[in-house]
Amino acid sequence: MTKGPIWYAAHAVMYFKTGKNQRIFLLFENVYLVKARSPTEVRRIATRLARAGVSRDGSDRVNGKPATCEFGGIRKIIECMGDATTFRPAEVRVVHQGMEATYSIYTVRGRKALRAFARGDAVDVAYQE
Repeated sequence: MTKGPIWYAAHAVMYFKTGKNQRIFLLFENVYLVKARSPTEVRRIATRLARAGVSRDGSDRVNGKPATCEFGGIRKIIECMGDATTFRPAEVRVVHQGMEATYSIYTVRGRKALRAFARGDAVDVAYQE
């Protein structure tokens, strides 16, 4: 029996670029809810959603400096819910494709740590409240 679409949480890493010699990166880990048939499909959908959040209009600022918001990668994908028919109707209306369920904010030192974090590797981070 073929498995139908299910809900996943896709963790997308976004970071702020402030210049060429930047040493500390401010990261957002946005978690999107995605209903799909496979993790591969989730990765494609979540990448599209995250890339839509990229900004290059010059309006972002980090510590007073102009910054651009960039897509770093999909850090992890977690199967999180069964078929929506298992939920009461009121709950189903709240959960929708591409919904940002939550986010976390971190800083890391250096591009190497930034790339490692986006891959899901262990790195030292400073969690920002």
